[in-house]
Amino acid sequence: MLRFASLAILTLTASLTFGCEDKAATPSPEKAAATTADTKPADPEAKTAETPAPSEPAEKPDDEAADEKAADDKAAGNSAAGDKAAGDKAAAKPEDKAAAKPSTADKPVEEKKGAEATGDSFAAYLSGGKYTAGKAGTVTAVLTAKGAYHCNDKYPYKFTLDAAPAGVTYPQTVVKGMSVTEKRSTMAIPFTASEKGAKTISGTLAFSVCNADRCLIEKQKLSITVNVN
Repeated sequence: MLRFASLAILTLTASLTFGCEDKAATPSPEKAAATTADTKPADPEAKTAETPAPSEPAEKPDDEAADEKAADDKAAGNSAAGDKAAGDKAAAKPEDKAAAKPSTADKPVEEKKGAEATGDSFAAYLSGGKYTAGKAGTVTAVLTAKGAYHCNDKYPYKFTLDAAPAGVTYPQTVVKGMSVTEKRSTMAIPFTASEKGAKTISGTLAFSVCNADRCLIEKQKLSITVNVN
């Protein structure tokens, strides 16, 4: 009886011992779940979120971009230059046309020449242009020296007017102050015509011309008929 009891105790002890080792070797359900969680692959959605989005196309190399920019700038410059040249050409056309065909306003007033008094040493006459009734105008006494003679810049030149014709008045009847050069001298003689028509301006020019040996003093009657519009 005692032997059977001892055997039973020994068997129970061995069973308990082996049962603990089996329990220790076999992981618990909680530990298995934790192990499974640790080894489980990452969530597909999380993995997708971590995957970087496709990047934009890589920028072109600096050299290639510089070449393209230079080409664009050249094209833009050529276009601007073409526009400017076209504008300059269009702007120049009116001037070229005007230069080729002068306007009537640019034409000098044609000189009308009165009867000329002449000698071996001089020539003198009155000249005129266009006149308008009611407006002041002038005729010009012209003296030229011939040959070896020159106009005397020391002489007190003057023009003494004859009586004014009908419809004409003179601000002064004796005009002084000749513009003297060596070969040609001029004097402006003012008048005003109050009516239209042909008007004769006349008077006497006192002048002097000289050469290396002597100076001549002359007086010549001059006249001109002008048309007043």
